[in-house]
Amino acid sequence: MLPAPVRVRILKQSEGILDGVSLSRLEPGLTYEVTMSLGTFLIGRGAAEENITPAVDIVIPVNAASSALTGGVSISGSKDRADDRRRAKRPPNRRLDS
Repeated sequence: MLPAPVRVRILKQSEGILDGVSLSRLEPGLTYEVTMSLGTFLIGRGAAEENITPAVDIVIPVNAASSALTGGVSISGSKDRADDRRRAKRPPNRRLDS
């Protein structure tokens, strides 16, 4: 079961990407419905405040607006990894002079 989303009002512009959301796309003054971890992060750094009032003009759910919020940035899961394995060394090509 996923934790309940949190409503936060953005106080100041942030940078970076967290939980697949480009923080620079979150507009100050707007209220967003975000994951608990994202909300806690934003509140902890003073970039947002929890909005607990039931009468809110507009709430933007981050998951529904994720493509607009990420600005085209795609976040891939942990299964996508670079192939950093060492390659076996090939013996040098030797020409046999007859």
